[in-house]
Amino acid sequence: MQPEQPFIPHEQTLDTQHDTDPERLAREERVRMICQSGNHHSILESFKDPENHILLEEHTHSLQSDHRVREQLSGILASLSPAHWEMLTLLHLFDTETFNHCIRTYQIVQRKLQSTHPIGEFLRTELRKEGVPQETLAISALLHDIGKIGIPLKELILNNTLTDQEWHHLCVEHFCKQDRCDTEQAEATLALKLTAGAPHNLREKDLVPFSYCLTSEQRDLLVRSGINPDQTLGEIINTHQDFSGEIARAYGLDDTFVALVSNHHERSLDEEESHPVSQSALRIATILRFADVFDAIHSTRTYKKGNPFLTTIAILIRKSHDGFIDPRLAHLWIDEDMQIFEASQKDYFRILPEAIDREHEGETGYSVETREAIIAEERNSLIRIHEFLEKTL
Repeated sequence: MQPEQPFIPHEQTLDTQHDTDPERLAREERVRMICQSGNHHSILESFKDPENHILLEEHTHSLQSDHRVREQLSGILASLSPAHWEMLTLLHLFDTETFNHCIRTYQIVQRKLQSTHPIGEFLRTELRKEGVPQETLAISALLHDIGKIGIPLKELILNNTLTDQEWHHLCVEHFCKQDRCDTEQAEATLALKLTAGAPHNLREKDLVPFSYCLTSEQRDLLVRSGINPDQTLGEIINTHQDFSGEIARAYGLDDTFVALVSNHHERSLDEEESHPVSQSALRIATILRFADVFDAIHSTRTYKKGNPFLTTIAILIRKSHDGFIDPRLAHLWIDEDMQIFEASQKDYFRILPEAIDREHEGETGYSVETREAIIAEERNSLIRIHEFLEKTL
């Protein structure tokens, strides 16, 4: 999406979802259930069965024929191989929101690569230095989340259906057990950790083993999928980048592609040591990461509201201070977006109240005061963005 719009427009459903043929719908439901079974090894194995593979080919052909998909991917259609199309189909069958997110992430990367602003030349130079074709980065952006098909319990894990209050209760329970203390001491420990982690946006769900949320059957399901249930929610979700690499390798894609999709999320130093990749792959993956995080923060999902544009940029600036994004990349990327934004700033703030009302329509507790607070935060974010750009010139 263009950066002068407050929110990412809601996605339309694909034409393939309007089919009313009962037999075709039944076949699609069968292949969809396979893709949502939550274990990428068993999913890929299932499609070795000739009957199942015919079903997958049928849906792949339908996706390839969809005029809106072809329009969205017009910049790389000629570069998409049968393996790419099949992986994209798995994503679409798994979850349409993840599918749409991947398309938007690709579009962001593609727009930046083709830009006449200095960010375009910066990105193209980086790719030339590291010997990475532009098409490889663009297609890795399109398929970066393929590993999410390997995450079971989609609603609980990927959609994070627990409330803030439930996460708080689980955290207190965790610290009571870990420190052998009472509730009051656990609350104090939790508050201290959250305060210390504020610069990195540390949240309660980042502090408690996810196993606290699971039944024994659910724990076993994660273990069978190759996931340690005693990790935090964020750590469990981030395993999908390893799964993305495994799936890409299973489809015979090259090492550069595998390295990019395997590193589109932040890794701590000890993780980098256990998942050795070239420094060039990590540098280029940063580009993919920036686009991915931008859309993840900015977009609306069934389980969350989207952040308006300026707030999204301000959050990205905070993340750039964590050292996971090259400062030069962050400066140029945001500078271009703000140049586009400045040309329509008056119109942006004129349509912002209505856009916020539409985004939060039907939300319990939403009020005029809520809307005004969001607008105030947008104006404050604009100040912080200008300060960031001035300091990093």
